Amino acid sequence: MASSSSQPTAALHGASGSSNRRRKVLSGEICEHIIYAPATHTSFASLPDMYERTLTVNGFSKAFAMTGWRLGYLAGPKHIVAACSKLQGQVTSGASSIAQKAHVLLHLG
Repeated sequence: MASSSSQPTAALHGASGSSNRRRKVLSGEICEHIIYAPATHTSFASLPDMYERTLTVNGFSKAFAMTGWRLGYLAGPKHIVAACSKLQGQVTSGASSIAQKAHVLLHLG
């Protein structure tokens, strides 16, 4: 398991450690849009052979100035996301309906 607690310092981490076939990655990508040029964001899940080994946690607070709305998501292998969904349903309440509708409008333009 790789862990980086350096955010939001703008530190960038390379993909060199992703070649270990046993490594699983839990990637918090909430700051994906807070990158200084000329750097670009690369999701771990988009790297070769990493999709099935990566859980991506992200949200809309930083990208769309929706702080406090608490709307986020988990992306990754279907069987793991399904198990996490069962757990989440027992420990949290749902996102507010206004936050969900606002997010849809943001993506539709």
